[in-house]
Amino acid sequence: IQVRNNHVNSRLVVVEAAGHTTPFTSTCATNIANDYLISGELPTQDMVCQQDLPVFNSQNDQTVTNTTLSDRSAQRRSIMKHIQ
Repeated sequence: IQVRNNHVNSRLVVVEAAGHTTPFTSTCATNIANDYLISGELPTQDMVCQQDLPVFNSQNDQTVTNTTLSDRSAQRRSIMKHIQ
């Protein structure tokens, strides 16, 4: 929070999730990052995002996990096209 306070017009985005700086765990946070990287747009206020999937998926959740990971790979490719 101290770093955020030292940068005028900055925003703090918190992802309430397990892990340490794991990218693409929250669609909410990923969309905020995409908007900033592609257009420089920031949210109007600090944000709290939730993770999309449980930390440890059961075997029954594997289809959801594979689909979500595929979507996240497409998001990463899209971001890289815009920032290169």
